[in-house]
Amino acid sequence: MDAYIDFPNFCSYLMSMSNQDFVKCNEALLGGFNLYFTFDKSELLKAKKEVKKNFEIWSRSATRNRNGKKNDWKINFPPRPVNNNIQETFTEEQLSSIYMVDGENVAEWANTGCLLIAEKGKELDVIKNLQIADAFNPTKQFRIRSMVDWSTLGNNSSPCTDIILVDQYVFSQSEFEYDINSYALLEQLCKWAKGTAVNIVIFTLNDYKDANTYYPVPFGTITRSLKKKLGNLIGAEPNITFVILPGQEQHDRTILTNYKMYTSGDSFKYFKDGANVSLCTHGEWMYISSLHDVDNLQNAKDLIHDLQAVIDKVKSGLMSIQGDKMSFFLKF
Repeated sequence: MDAYIDFPNFCSYLMSMSNQDFVKCNEALLGGFNLYFTFDKSELLKAKKEVKKNFEIWSRSATRNRNGKKNDWKINFPPRPVNNNIQETFTEEQLSSIYMVDGENVAEWANTGCLLIAEKGKELDVIKNLQIADAFNPTKQFRIRSMVDWSTLGNNSSPCTDIILVDQYVFSQSEFEYDINSYALLEQLCKWAKGTAVNIVIFTLNDYKDANTYYPVPFGTITRSLKKKLGNLIGAEPNITFVILPGQEQHDRTILTNYKMYTSGDSFKYFKDGANVSLCTHGEWMYISSLHDVDNLQNAKDLIHDLQAVIDKVKSGLMSIQGDKMSFFLKF
């Protein structure tokens, strides 16, 4: 991952060394990020005495054990002033970067919940958002049968512009159960967004078999329901796209967002009986991975590459891709 850091934010970060969370946050930052400072290094010579002292301490570890990660200075990004939809021009790497930036409109941009953006004084909070279960785990395993709802996703979610859901059978259930499964998990993942449309792309089959009868997936009903439910939650209707999987392609169940990846041993339809929620899955484990880990980030990039190949394969087919066809990670 990459981190873009303004001078006021870096001074604030250095001044937080006494915070109990600093050491672990700094280890995560130095271990997994290219650091792109938006100012000239010489500006630190003009900083307050304590900032300069802390920078000297910080520098001793910032050049060791970086595993090829960079410290670059005077980087002219992101463009200023920022605005609430500036991320629409970002590259794939920039969409999974963190931003410790200051200045005009930054508070409003951060409030959209689309990316990890730290105003001055909130640097540690933003880095901590990459944790899973309050620790900087690359991946953590959760027992599905200990879950009673989708709060495990929500408690380990991050801001996002995009949600990519890959699951052949996520809609092979009654429409009643969409509310407590498919819709509920997307609500948990969208909870950071405020007034900004999230791009949701769902790779799935167009029908499913039950007792030797095939049932079509009601994509129109699902789209209307999601736009209403998530629109009320977010304050902006999401962009919904369905990619119809050819045959048994993409059997793994995966959800990818800008900063986290979720994988499951069974389809993401764990629950049933809304009044008395109980498991209706044969899976044992769900895994949540943070993309601050170098290997996890590469796995996410590889997945996007593979999913783009699926899109390129099916897009000439009638009704193979339905909906808004909007994503910042995938091209339609």
